[in-house]
Amino acid sequence: MGGIVGRELEQRQLLEVLTSARAGAAAAIILDGEAGIGKSTLLEWMCRNADGFTVMRVRGHEADAGSGYLVLRQLLKPILHEMSELDDHLAEALNSALRMSDAPGNEVLVPLAVLELCSAATTTAPLLLALDDAHWFDMASLDALTFVARRINSERLVIAFGMRSHELTGVAQLQDVPRIQLTGLDDIASRALAESHGRAFSPRLRELSQGNPLALQHLDLSDGNERGQIPDRLRRGFEMELGQLPAATQLALAIAAVAGTVSADVRRAAL
Repeated sequence: MGGIVGRELEQRQLLEVLTSARAGAAAAIILDGEAGIGKSTLLEWMCRNADGFTVMRVRGHEADAGSGYLVLRQLLKPILHEMSELDDHLAEALNSALRMSDAPGNEVLVPLAVLELCSAATTTAPLLLALDDAHWFDMASLDALTFVARRINSERLVIAFGMRSHELTGVAQLQDVPRIQLTGLDDIASRALAESHGRAFSPRLRELSQGNPLALQHLDLSDGNERGQIPDRLRRGFEMELGQLPAATQLALAIAAVAGTVSADVRRAAL
């Protein structure tokens, strides 16, 4: 469906969310999973299929995680003309948070102001907020958007997060938001994806990729040698996950990685 391999069920779920929102049933959804598993691909597909929606997209970056309201400033620009629809106190709070005013604002009101602003924007067309790599959002923006996700109801609004939730701390409210847990592709889809990128779907590729779509596209083991440059985004994601493991586990993985085809006895001795 739409050129994406092995995600037909997830695509149908996302289409249902969009259809419901067009009819006035707002919804929030989380696309959750490891680096390279396909969250960004599905979000992009969702945006392309949001016919009639005002689509607003933003992507988190690791370096921006400590910047207050940076994501909101990037995300809300297309609908700031709706600010006149807000209560004065809400408008003041949001103006201050977005640094559009020097007047001090009440930060407690910012999440409600974002909700009301998005609601006002849906009067002309349904609205899709596509929030990619949300685990790297600054916490102030993520808190506000989580508030919106948990409280939308009758608005023609969809808020879709793409994230690695295991890297988040302190946002327990997101546990209440429906999610699609993305796992590795099955063997049929894995083979189709690998072969469409000129890779032979060998047992070794199956073992190393575990059905991860990005790994299937970039690992080349056709001659028995492990080749292929892992994209920086995927590499950083794996490095962060590895960094959370105990030191002894990291060392064991490093030994296994360099062991190559040495005998099992040598591997055991090294470990």
